[in-house]
Amino acid sequence: MKHYELMQGNSPKISIQGRYLGGITSSKGHLKWLRIETERGEQQIKLSKYIGCTLSQEIQPGAEIRVWARPKKDYLKALMVVPLNPKLKIEPLPELSRQFKPLTIQVCQKGGCRKRGGAKVWAALQQEIEARKAGSTICLEATGCQKNCKQGPNICLGPKSVRYSRVQTSQVPVILEKHLLTQR
Repeated sequence: MKHYELMQGNSPKISIQGRYLGGITSSKGHLKWLRIETERGEQQIKLSKYIGCTLSQEIQPGAEIRVWARPKKDYLKALMVVPLNPKLKIEPLPELSRQFKPLTIQVCQKGGCRKRGGAKVWAALQQEIEARKAGSTICLEATGCQKNCKQGPNICLGPKSVRYSRVQTSQVPVILEKHLLTQR
């Protein structure tokens, strides 16, 4: 249990480390004072409203803590309280998983594109998606004419509607890699 004195500007700040014994509450049940056992014995430190609210929910009696305080006339006023006990379990924040929309790949399946290899491109896309186990991140969709038949086969990748024309089966892995990287 340590006791440090820090000088910052003209006002001294004291760092006290010890075991949290509990608190002293107001008649309304708000935590007003902190009781801490240090090498100098039990000390009481006044808490601000904000620290009192937070502390009553976060730290249990018996936990090792460090308190930074400023001396006042007759007491110490807490500036910050930090738990030091490794056994103190602070609940992690719920995982904020980003919700990705699957990458939509629209493949023209109308006459001109189909004649120029649209069915082979479709099969290559399906095969590549299965090989990458990316079925949950890619949605393959057959479409009608994309208005560029002479340049077929045509595909369109969302959400930015990036269009590719004259797509060959050998280009499928490169196109998927490029768009999967920008999705992450």
